[in-house]
Amino acid sequence: TPIADPTWEGHTFIGWDPALPITMPANNLFVDALWQVNSYKVTVTQVTGGTISIYYYDETGHENNITTGDSIYYGAWIYFRRVVTDNGYSFNSYVVTDADGSPIATPNNNYFIMPANDVTVTAIFDVKSYELTINYLYQNGAEAAPSYTDTIEYNTAYSVVSPALTGYTASQDTVMGTMGAENMIVRVIYSINSFRIITIFFTIS
Repeated sequence: TPIADPTWEGHTFIGWDPALPITMPANNLFVDALWQVNSYKVTVTQVTGGTISIYYYDETGHENNITTGDSIYYGAWIYFRRVVTDNGYSFNSYVVTDADGSPIATPNNNYFIMPANDVTVTAIFDVKSYELTINYLYQNGAEAAPSYTDTIEYNTAYSVVSPALTGYTASQDTVMGTMGAENMIVRVIYSINSFRIITIFFTIS
């Protein structure tokens, strides 16, 4: 009876050494199964918030950077480099998924072991929030109205209408802009209005 080819996760069977005879000889027979390690594709997803890079060591111990589309051998330990974050973002974690979207373990979020299928590596970044403060002041520096404060996510538009004060004109009717990557303080100055009095005299004869 022919012997079925063996299977081994992440490997391809390539034959026996020595080759199996067609019929069993009149002696014990010792053979080795020959295997080839399979390689699978890695997709590195770059998202808004920062830049990620990963690397692995090949069979010779040489460090190799991985770019999206590279094929990496089964069982390789793939490491995460330090993430470079963009302004206004903070790094959260790495997420690694296999071909059907199932998560792959990333111990301490430092590395993962290449499974017997394609994988996708993605970094999760959180948008930072910053404080917007608007101070409403008279020209002499005294408070004209209570300050406005709000916490706003980076790169988010804001529009705050200045309070109306009788007899005064605000330097900005509406404070508008897009939140940057730092706390912001805006001053709205109230100037007293000036009025011209016109006196009209009538002569009645």
